[in-house]
Amino acid sequence: MIQGTIIKGIAGFYYVKADHTVFECKARGIFKKDGITPLVGDIVEIKTENDGSAVIHTIHDRKNEFRRPMLSNVDCFIIVIAAAKPEPNLSIIDRFLVMAESNGADAVICINKIDLAEDGKVQHIRSVYENIYPVVCTSALSEFGIDELKALIKDGKYALAGPSGTGNRHC
Repeated sequence: MIQGTIIKGIAGFYYVKADHTVFECKARGIFKKDGITPLVGDIVEIKTENDGSAVIHTIHDRKNEFRRPMLSNVDCFIIVIAAAKPEPNLSIIDRFLVMAESNGADAVICINKIDLAEDGKVQHIRSVYENIYPVVCTSALSEFGIDELKALIKDGKYALAGPSGTGNRHC
């Protein structure tokens, strides 16, 4: 048996990274029978077959589990919002924060597209959250703040979450 982590799941196939190799796997039928869906982030035991295929035999206990996005074992969510285009929606940030905290995950707020924001908008968003959560301001276009964000995500399992268009410069 080989231990690895599910890094992607598509149409009943799961891609498990173990050491420096990615295995395409199917899950044992017992998981479906028991109502268990393998999730990205699951630590699993796989067995390779003689024909080169691989099968997930065991899913280890999960630290946490999220249904939207479907993930498990997340240490921290990086909640990405745009300072403009699309306009920031603080209630979406709040929903992601509640989801993270209720499942035992930390949160970092990343305000992207700061180069597009009107004066004072970024500071207003920062002032709402910075005394509670780490807040990083970035511009993906100019790479401003990217080193600061990278410094926050050295160890652990991180997931990016946020509304559509927050990372896309052309929205």
